Amino acid sequence: MWTTNYIISQVFALFFIIIFGATFFVKNKKLLQILYISASLCLGIEYLFLEAYAGMVSSFVSIIATLWFLINEKLNKKKDKLSLIVTSLIFIVLGIVFFQGWIDIIIMIASVGANYAIWQDNPYVYRIFGLSVSLFWLTYDIFYFTILQMVSDVVLFVIKLVGTIKLVRDRKRQQ
Repeated sequence: MWTTNYIISQVFALFFIIIFGATFFVKNKKLLQILYISASLCLGIEYLFLEAYAGMVSSFVSIIATLWFLINEKLNKKKDKLSLIVTSLIFIVLGIVFFQGWIDIIIMIASVGANYAIWQDNPYVYRIFGLSVSLFWLTYDIFYFTILQMVSDVVLFVIKLVGTIKLVRDRKRQQ
């Protein structure tokens, strides 16, 4: 279990925890997307070292989807539903291509949910989807027994919950 690949995967899990946790405390959408891309890169590399290919593909497709959303918003200044549909279909198709078992279905669902969360602009929706997506990833990480990632799933769930509560309180104060 404590192979070189496993240890390297856990280092990338730690980077993921730090970067992704920060996404729930930033209000600037572009910074959120940049952090999300960085976290997805760390996660993809972690799963590569674990040979958890559905998780790796999901993470790397998340980067492509987020970049597409950023570029589209910069060029068009409006939401493009086609980009959401196409990127969601990519998650599903690649999930089928790399399908190894039932656990990969969980990642397809989590990926499509996270894709929608990062595409839309509502910080409440982002946080609510983030909470539910965490539970899917926890199941995946238990299956692959990636200890640090399991801990990070729980820690990130708490961070997401705190970030969501903070957002709600801030909004109430502004009213």
